[in-house]
Amino acid sequence: MFTQLKENKRAIWYLADTTKEIKGTILFLPGFPKYPGRSEFIDFFNKERYNVLTLMYSGTFDSHGKFSIENAVQDVKFWYQFLNKGIIQCGPHKTEKVKHKEIILFATSFGGLIAGLSLKKFIFPKINKAIYISPLWNMIAYKNNESNLQIADETSEIMSFAYPFSYRFKNKKQFFGQIKGEVLIPGIDKKFINRNIKHIIFCGRADKVTPVAMSKALEDEHKSSKLYIIDGGHSSKIEWKQFNKLIKEVI
Repeated sequence: MFTQLKENKRAIWYLADTTKEIKGTILFLPGFPKYPGRSEFIDFFNKERYNVLTLMYSGTFDSHGKFSIENAVQDVKFWYQFLNKGIIQCGPHKTEKVKHKEIILFATSFGGLIAGLSLKKFIFPKINKAIYISPLWNMIAYKNNESNLQIADETSEIMSFAYPFSYRFKNKKQFFGQIKGEVLIPGIDKKFINRNIKHIIFCGRADKVTPVAMSKALEDEHKSSKLYIIDGGHSSKIEWKQFNKLIKEVI
């Protein structure tokens, strides 16, 4: 893995585990709160001959700026443009030219919200496919749901306890108001710009954090969507064998 640095923002580059031809590049939008370290998803894509660039959202960990939904959406454009230039840092003073045959947008949980918002705001000519795992979506419909509100409040408490310096919020109250569906996120009510980008959505049948209905709401908004409801829970707790089999059929 190699840290990528541009304008004091950071992302992490994970090389594919292969000497064969690389199939493409994954632009990975992680969940929240989560350090963008190696995961089962990154391991899977590396073994399938994909390089992975995982974002550190602005204002998180060692990435400069303030953390907010709006800034995270801008980060997607920022790192997409970075990939387009094709220069990857392999150390403090070493770079390598990389050609990206295909760029796939891949998002888990909170990252699904950021992926969807970015596809409503920007045009990404090299992205023909977006893969969502347990996407956070349609929070307005859950603003009075006690279970979802409790999860949001517990997450806020965890942030204060476990990540007091790792997430530097632009406006913490507004952020959690948006997550709870109490505050409308600018642009979320717009249509997707490119209706031909394939949206492939996976959700665990027992997911209580981002329920199946959220994935269905995302599917309903985009004509080129396919939803797979599989066994298991939230994000990496989906049933791995089912996921592994299905995703190999769509990438």
